[in-house]
Amino acid sequence: MFDVSPTAFCISTADGARSRLVEVNRAYLELVGRTAEEVRAEPWTVVASVDAADRERRLGLLETVGSFSGEEVQILHSSGRMIPTLVSCHRRTIDGLVADISVLVDISERKDFEGRLLKAALTDGMTELPNRAAFDRELESRTGRWSEGQSIGLAFIDLNGFKAVNDRYGHAVGDSLLKIVALRLRSRTKLDDFVARLGGDEFGVIFEFPAGAEAEALARFRSLAHSLCTTVRIGDFDVEIGAAIGVATERQPTTPDRLLTDADRLMYLAKATLERVSVLAAA
Repeated sequence: MFDVSPTAFCISTADGARSRLVEVNRAYLELVGRTAEEVRAEPWTVVASVDAADRERRLGLLETVGSFSGEEVQILHSSGRMIPTLVSCHRRTIDGLVADISVLVDISERKDFEGRLLKAALTDGMTELPNRAAFDRELESRTGRWSEGQSIGLAFIDLNGFKAVNDRYGHAVGDSLLKIVALRLRSRTKLDDFVARLGGDEFGVIFEFPAGAEAEALARFRSLAHSLCTTVRIGDFDVEIGAAIGVATERQPTTPDRLLTDADRLMYLAKATLERVSVLAAA
């Protein structure tokens, strides 16, 4: 039963980081993509590549409790691919010899499904840009790390005249326009910029730049604003749109709330100019 089970089993010596595999079944060999001779030739810590501190914690459980259950462990396949598994292990004494008996379940499909769910939860269905939840997470992450000589910026973009487009041409044209704006944003921003749709006709761009280069950052978004607002042909219509952009910049470290508040205020000031395209930044 051990050998023919579809679940991966292995038995290893109870030697901590020096433990070696002494018995494995076919499912285990398929899981790691190796032969029995290969897995017995090296410590299990090489075959089961895991974080050292986490491994020490599990070894401690075996020493004190005698088992652990449902622990997520990355197993190294012979191809170099890491396979997420759930591992349960019990320490047993058999004929005077102490051994660890482990059961491993491949959870690759579950992790892949969870990843797709997470991506869907953080993606705007209309434009396929990151959504507001993803934007907030990214802003929290970037403001939470500090890099000497770097500044962080946030551009808050609100489309001028978008409601009029919907009213005049219909929501199908408005939806197409949002997709085109998203494509233009993707193609006209830098690779390390984080572009998101915040909701409605509002977009955000998180960017980083060398401290002291605020003028260049502002010039970049002035150019971006005009490229976003060039006339676009949608069906039988030539559609024009405008944009109000508020650009807030801070030398790191700073806070998400400060950047959001500043960029939002500047965007509304830009909108109040009543110009079709307006970009404002803090003086």
